[in-house]
Amino acid sequence: MWIRKRRKGKRLILHIGQPKSGTTSIQDFLAFDRQRLARQNYLYPVLENVENRNAHHALSYSLRERVERGVRIKGHDASRQVDIWGRLSDQISADCCGTVVLSSEDFYFLDYGGRQHGSAIQELGKWADQHFDEVTVLAYLNRQDRHVESWCNEIVKHGIDQTTLPIAKIADRLPNCHSNYAGLRSRWMKVFGNGVQFRPFQRSALKDGDAVMDFCDVIGYEPSTAVRNFERKNLRVTRLAFEVLRNANRFEHNQEVHRVCVKALQEIAPEDSRDDLKVNPGLFFEEAMREKWRVSNAKYDIGFEDPELKQAVGDPVPYSLWQPEDLVPVEVKARHLMGSNERRVAAAGALLMAAVEVMRATE
Repeated sequence: MWIRKRRKGKRLILHIGQPKSGTTSIQDFLAFDRQRLARQNYLYPVLENVENRNAHHALSYSLRERVERGVRIKGHDASRQVDIWGRLSDQISADCCGTVVLSSEDFYFLDYGGRQHGSAIQELGKWADQHFDEVTVLAYLNRQDRHVESWCNEIVKHGIDQTTLPIAKIADRLPNCHSNYAGLRSRWMKVFGNGVQFRPFQRSALKDGDAVMDFCDVIGYEPSTAVRNFERKNLRVTRLAFEVLRNANRFEHNQEVHRVCVKALQEIAPEDSRDDLKVNPGLFFEEAMREKWRVSNAKYDIGFEDPELKQAVGDPVPYSLWQPEDLVPVEVKARHLMGSNERRVAAAGALLMAAVEVMRATE
């Protein structure tokens, strides 16, 4: 850890993600355990007038809006009316705790946008230097092929840009932070030195195979027994559902209708049994992308299983591994939704039916 040479007597644990590495579970648990945390000399701050009080996304959004060209991120409009970082500073100064924990996977994206007014990570470092002697930047990183698959799934699940691209093409457009972990680490170390700690997000490397338990162990916190109830949140959709949603994006629709489609697909989860086979996710992506991952892992060995992705060799394979008969439950569900008296539900049914028809036509 990097020790700052000023006598403020406090340390900061800055949990920056990555997305899809148990972050929601960690944040929900820390929020649930706030009082016990306080008794053990930890502060997990509450941000007022923000969309998510269990996490600290608004802090990261505020930093990014300062430095990124024209960016304005939803989810913290109320916080724009106040100095959110100033209020946090006052809260920290007034609290007698020894350790402050901040958590947002949006911190992971600092300095990867269209920067215009400097570095958000440097801004964060300046703020931290005013309050803390010791700073640990902590991230859990999934092996690149697994992470990229999960993040592409998240993009389609939430209807971000309503892309119709196949997964390999979506991956090609992702920021470097999703693949070049060596470069990501270098960005943070320039500001926080050896306080940057990246851990592999894989069961064999986590305490009791659980990210929440591991996080508590790393920061030295003795959690309540409720820790066992905070496993896996924000589950992704199946690979077949990913393909259905991607094809549904061919047709204009709003976010409400999209959410109904996602819920319906999660209810039936009609994935072909072959999707459960241990297909190496690296095989879904082009060789140029795999090589990019190997180069990064050669520069910075985080401890992944198969870091050189030796098992991901050969031509890319189809993503969802679905068969025509796998579309039958989707079609049945779509017809059921189309019969609803609620307009958005009926619209979701029609959208799913249209996606099925496109997929049948392109088998």
